[in-house]
Parts: sequence; C-alpha cells; structure tokens
Amino acid sequence: MLLTNAFSFNMIPQMTQSMAITATPITVAQAREIFEQEGLVSAVGHETTAALLSDVLGMPVPAQRTTVRFDDDCSSSLIVAQYVGLRLNEGATVLPEGPRIIWILVRIAPAWCGD
Repeated sequence: MLLTNAFSFNMIPQMTQSMAITATPITVAQAREIFEQEGLVSAVGHETTAALLSDVLGMPVPAQRTTVRFDDDCSSSLIVAQYVGLRLNEGATVLPEGPRIIWILVRIAPAWCGD
C-alpha cells in the first residue's frame, strides 16, 4: 500500500473523464494493520517527514522522493498521512503537543468502474 503525506490531482494521469474518489478517515492502528498486511511503499519525499511518520506509525517509513501516477484501472488506492496543525519547526521528527496526523484511505477509480 502506498503512503503519501499529500494528495494531488496530478496523481491521476488523465482527467478527461469523471473519477470516483473516496476519502475514508482511518485510525493509525488501521493504517498500521493495512501496511503490515499489504506492505508499505513510501512516497514521502523528505527525511524529516518520513522520520516523523515513522514515530507516529510505529514502523519504519523510508524517505522516497518519487512522482505518484495512477493507472486508469479500477483499483488504485493509497493512504495519506495528513498533518494538521501549525507549521512544524525545521527538522522536526517528533510530533509536538497539539498537532496531529489524520490518516485517510483514498480510493480512485474512473466513474465507469461502478457501472
């Protein structure tokens, strides 16, 4: 399962047709369980962000700077670790008091997949 710290429409190769995008909030425990079952493929591009997510998730998250692009199939999904809070101090690798990570399971499919 792919892990990112953001979602962008640039991840979808062709926005020439309607897409069904679902975003389901999950817990950190659910994210960890999915990664343990399916494996964790990191698309987290910065070392400090990867270290912070490793700390919160309780498992290694390697920094992997890559471009994420999904196919036009009916089974694309990823987990987004969305930081919520004031801007972190430069180099922060531990989540301070107050800010949090929201874990979101995102599924993407062309609208015709549901027909």
